[in-house]
Amino acid sequence: MRRLTRHYLPVSIVTGLIIVVFLTTLPSEDLLWKWSMATAYAGLALLGFTLLVGAVNVLRSRPNPTSSDLTRDAGILATLVSIVHVVVGLFVHMGDPWLYFFFPAGETHRIPLRYDAFGLTNWLGLGVTLILVVLFATSNDLSLRRLGTKQWKTLQRMNYFLFGGVALHGIVYQILEKRNVSFIVLLVIMIAIVVILQLAGFVKRRRKITEKQGELL
Repeated sequence: MRRLTRHYLPVSIVTGLIIVVFLTTLPSEDLLWKWSMATAYAGLALLGFTLLVGAVNVLRSRPNPTSSDLTRDAGILATLVSIVHVVVGLFVHMGDPWLYFFFPAGETHRIPLRYDAFGLTNWLGLGVTLILVVLFATSNDLSLRRLGTKQWKTLQRMNYFLFGGVALHGIVYQILEKRNVSFIVLLVIMIAIVVILQLAGFVKRRRKITEKQGELL
């Protein structure tokens, strides 16, 4: 109940507001595209939030536990929203989802797998989705006990690669679809906030380690 009221409810409300804003303001009659855009930005925001929790704790000199309920709960919501994005997104540009990853049957290519920018960014999206599912499946106390703290934490650090892959996927789509500058600026701001705070947290953590080593000497 505590996690429901303090984590899921407020984060879900903010996520819902983001989606509603996109659905009501995007200048398009294509409902699938609007849902794809809304869940894309909401999912990225949730993923960024999972990385910001630890960075903010470091910057505020607060304890940073191995496993954070807040991070887990935001990650669960990020997974659900991102899965919706993947399912909806596979039907936005073409009627056949396979065409996102394979060239049309009528075209002649050395290999059937799409290796153009459109195809590569979709393969990247598939890869980060698999990472997201793995992190989702192991974000529980049972996996933590079975894997052990060190191995579990190493696995969860894949979240950095996940966020980077999602960010790159989003940037490529901005270019391919020649989207409005406002979408690009919003995406850059979201990515920059996470990167800057992560770097700030890393610098502060390294400074503390250096100070402790100096005290021991």
